[in-house]
Amino acid sequence: MKYYDKNVSGIPRTAVWIKEEYLFTPDCFRCSSCGKRFSDQTDECPGCGARMTGIKKDPVWIDEIIFIEETGIWRDPQDGR
Repeated sequence: MKYYDKNVSGIPRTAVWIKEEYLFTPDCFRCSSCGKRFSDQTDECPGCGARMTGIKKDPVWIDEIIFIEETGIWRDPQDGR
């Protein structure tokens, strides 16, 4: 069953994969239409059936690095901080 946009009858909805890149966990692909996450990218979203037209990158690992630096989770004993 295909997901169709309620505003335009009969025209399939299109979306893009948003590749979320993580530092410590495997990357995942999020549908820009429904927001569901999957481990693999396909031609259509398994969640909403939207046809994929491309891919964007979301480097979440940058936020993870900033969090680590701000909280001091990793401290170098030689650094003295």
